[in-house]
This record gives sequence, C-alpha cells and structure tokens, in this order.
Amino acid sequence: MITIALSKFLLLKLAVLLGTVEAKMMEEEKAMTRPKRIEYYKSVKASDFDLLQNSTLKLAYLARYMSGQGLTEKRRNDFYVG
Repeated sequence: MITIALSKFLLLKLAVLLGTVEAKMMEEEKAMTRPKRIEYYKSVKASDFDLLQNSTLKLAYLARYMSGQGLTEKRRNDFYVG
C-alpha cells in the first residue's frame, strides 16, 4: 500500500521529470495535448529503424535505437537487457 507521503513524493518526482522533458520540446510539441504527443512519439520511434537503415551509422543513433528496444545503458557504451 502506497502511503500518502510516498504518493506525493512520486507525483513531485513525475512533475520534475515532465518539466525536464518539456524544456527540451519544440514549440509544436508543447502545443500538443499529452495523448497527441504520445502518438507523435510512437510514430517517431516506429520510423527510427527505417532511418537507421537508410543513413550512415552513428553511435548516438545506435544508442537511441538500442534504448528504445529495451536495452539499458550500464556504463558509457555498454548495453544490457534490463
């Protein structure tokens, strides 16, 4: 059972994380509703693999793709299933 204090802490933590994400968004993304934003990001993620196939491989793109596939960065460039 989650206590009220823990619930408040988690909500505060979520608000801080969302603020961090929103600070990096483009104005068009900020104008979207949250459900539209989620659909937009799903479409971006779905096209990541196609973009990787048609471009020069760069470590940053590979790391982003691997993270999106459920691999977690353990140290600088080492990934593991987490």
